[in-house]
Amino acid sequence: MASGGQFQSNNPADLLSGGFSGNGDFASFIITAFSSGGTSFEYLGPCRSASCVRYRYDVPVSVGRYVVENPVARVTVGYHGSIDIDPQSADLLAATVIPTDVPKQMACDIRTRMMYKRTILNASEFTIPEAVSKEYLDSNGWYFSNWIQYTGCRQYSAESTLTFGVDEPEPSADEQKLRAPAAMPMRGATLELRLATKVDSGLSSAGDRVEARLIRAIRASDGNAIPAGSVVSGHLAQVRRAYSPKPSVRFAIRFDTILIDGRSTPVTLSPTGTMDARGRGVFTFSRERVVLDSKFVSRWRVQ
Repeated sequence: MASGGQFQSNNPADLLSGGFSGNGDFASFIITAFSSGGTSFEYLGPCRSASCVRYRYDVPVSVGRYVVENPVARVTVGYHGSIDIDPQSADLLAATVIPTDVPKQMACDIRTRMMYKRTILNASEFTIPEAVSKEYLDSNGWYFSNWIQYTGCRQYSAESTLTFGVDEPEPSADEQKLRAPAAMPMRGATLELRLATKVDSGLSSAGDRVEARLIRAIRASDGNAIPAGSVVSGHLAQVRRAYSPKPSVRFAIRFDTILIDGRSTPVTLSPTGTMDARGRGVFTFSRERVVLDSKFVSRWRVQ
């Protein structure tokens, strides 16, 4: 639910309609590999530079907790791979994760490679992933490749203030404006959107931010107009490429935010064309590679 305080699904996989995903990139794989007593390590020597050495590791299924799941089966497997470390600072540089003994009816190959960097947040240093590459070859010959880049990471903290009946000062006019409920697009209004972000089936990945602009003004809930050119944003939910029996590309897109009076306002939109079970707009093309730009126009209805 847009702007809701919680997900109505207990399983993140329920939010996906296809492709593949994983949630061990930030910590689970590495924590398990280094903290479980059953992991074995083998020194392989220098890797790509003098400031890098490589180890092979093997996490058995008994401690691995690596779960591979598709619509028909769910299995727990061990995993293995390599870990690159700076021998001077002991910093983690990269890690590759390959599940062991995945049933062939579920997948032919799954590989995850994580590249790490040291990041300073609020004067503290953390080692977190800089980028993650995921590759998946399923039993039907479908090949998926995701590239995830982490940028603009933030550290959040909380601060509490205790008062004893002291009157707060009246908010300024600007503060009152920010606190006022944001105007919303009228329910049932149709948005005609021109893509402002280039989407390339050869380069784009699920999760990429997507922006579009209103071609025509629409009415807001406060009676004012939301002008043409207003930015509507969302994300690319799926990039699916098929090569047999004929080449095709399928994009799934979800728009969920509109910029009104300088404020990002959550909005629930459904496409007027093809929609998947998750309410995302689906656009299919009978070509091997597809590039969408400002010539691409789609229509959406406010829910």
